[in-house]
Amino acid sequence: MVPLHLLQVIFAFNEKLSVSELIRASFKLGNKYWLVTFGLLIIASLIAQVGILLCFIGILFTAYFVHIPIYYLYKHTVGFEDETDEIEF
Repeated sequence: MVPLHLLQVIFAFNEKLSVSELIRASFKLGNKYWLVTFGLLIIASLIAQVGILLCFIGILFTAYFVHIPIYYLYKHTVGFEDETDEIEF
């Protein structure tokens, strides 16, 4: 399940990859950092459950907390291309 969680973030930042390349990349990254990713997902999901304790109103604020560790894992392992937009006069 860990590589499948990474599939979303890899697709979001690499839209031009084919389906097989996306799955291959997510399994390669997921298997390399499996324990760290699994631990972060468990901790983030436990924190996200606080929204249920707040009478379901807090779910609006805590439901997407699970996606934050996956984003930072992708950001620090794969990174982004530095695109500087320069304005020409």
